[in-house]
Amino acid sequence: IHKTNLLILSDKEEAAYFLNDLENLIGEHNVLFFPASYRMPYEHEEIENSNILLRAEVLNKINTGNQHICIVTYPEALTEKVITKTLLTKNTLELKQGEKITIDFIADVLNEYDFSRVDYVVEPGQYSIRGGIVDIFSFSNSNPYRVEFLGNEVDSIRNFDLVSQLSLQKVAYCTIIPNVQTMLLKESRQTF
Repeated sequence: IHKTNLLILSDKEEAAYFLNDLENLIGEHNVLFFPASYRMPYEHEEIENSNILLRAEVLNKINTGNQHICIVTYPEALTEKVITKTLLTKNTLELKQGEKITIDFIADVLNEYDFSRVDYVVEPGQYSIRGGIVDIFSFSNSNPYRVEFLGNEVDSIRNFDLVSQLSLQKVAYCTIIPNVQTMLLKESRQTF
């Protein structure tokens, strides 16, 4: 049975300690942290990009709903509105190995998601195209994806390390989502 457990601690510090303990007990793969977007509570100008990435990863995992996960959070993080599930699904690009799709189509979708085209990806919201290889740094994963094409077919998808550029893991599919925090400014929102 695929379940999602939400564990709410009294503050950010206590949640971080509990997260560390839980990761040691059951492994990092099934434990996620859902922080507030902002560095300081109610300072909406001071957005923390790493927190946006963590929030998007949690929303994406909940949306796919195909695994057992534990989410650790605290009240300030839960009071912030999140993008609706319908809107998140509508703005998610899923790429699968063996799928027929063009690089131009992917570039158009990424531009629609406000991703920046760069020479080398270094942060979420960027992509690069070199021949039949597309590197994408989604807001739904802490490492970027390298998608290799053979003609108009996805030949392989891998996570890779930013520093060494070496592959970390080959995957059958990847989900690309835009910055859910900027979408909140112009779209409908709901509570977590």
